[in-house]
Amino acid sequence: MAKRRSIMRSFLFIALVSIAACAADSAAIDNSDQLDAPTGKEDAASKPAGFYTNNNPAHAGDLVTLTLNADHTFIAEKMVECIAAPCNPVEETGTYLFTHGTSKGVTKTYIRLYDEDGASIARYQWQLAGTNLRLELDGTASWATLQHTDTPDQGGTNSCAADSECSGILPQFCRVCDDGSTSCAHWSCVTNACQIATCN
Repeated sequence: MAKRRSIMRSFLFIALVSIAACAADSAAIDNSDQLDAPTGKEDAASKPAGFYTNNNPAHAGDLVTLTLNADHTFIAEKMVECIAAPCNPVEETGTYLFTHGTSKGVTKTYIRLYDEDGASIARYQWQLAGTNLRLELDGTASWATLQHTDTPDQGGTNSCAADSECSGILPQFCRVCDDGSTSCAHWSCVTNACQIATCN
């Protein structure tokens, strides 16, 4: 009887591990929105780029500054809850993607931020208003306006002649393609500019 219980426990443990592994694999495939198609340098002006400043951060966690570099890396400074001065903003770095999603006929555009291990940090809906960038963090109902500021060095370079010349941190972002296969984020050289792509 004891031997039978031991076998049953082993079977249950193996079954639970198998279920957890399947769940982890499913979680790795993000179906909430689509990666924007890679574009060349000539189309870059239609998307946020460079250094932005929020002059009115109101709450802990609000962006104070955001730098979107050409090589898909970012630097973000976030407001902290101040207990004892000085209370400098906390800096986060990593990589970013532009994505979009459609709900009830309305298409929304997003900036997704990932940490240096490729794990998702946050997703913001974005809109450009002239040179200003409007952002709404998922789960909130308020927009922040960040002003664009010219800087001499936005960091990074994305010039290339072939896919093999592109490298850098890749976010953990995978898609189920139209043909049923799964494609994860990888570097691609598009019109002489390094871009992050998934499905071809």
